[in-house]
Amino acid sequence: PQGRIIEVTAQGDVTRDAVHAFYDWTLPQLGWRRRQAGAWLREKELLLFDIRDGKKGVVIQFSLTPR
Repeated sequence: PQGRIIEVTAQGDVTRDAVHAFYDWTLPQLGWRRRQAGAWLREKELLLFDIRDGKKGVVIQFSLTPR
């Protein structure tokens, strides 16, 4: 009731390192603080992402939930 729940999956021909570098640079500019690898906090929200190998590059699954 106090937040939103969102799940999104993306796939692309990039490396895991490129994905991590992009989000490590971008998310702090949007107010997110790193909690641990693949986990970010902003106010009362938790953003998680999981990176795995897919048929055409990497697959990234994002999950945004209330903290």
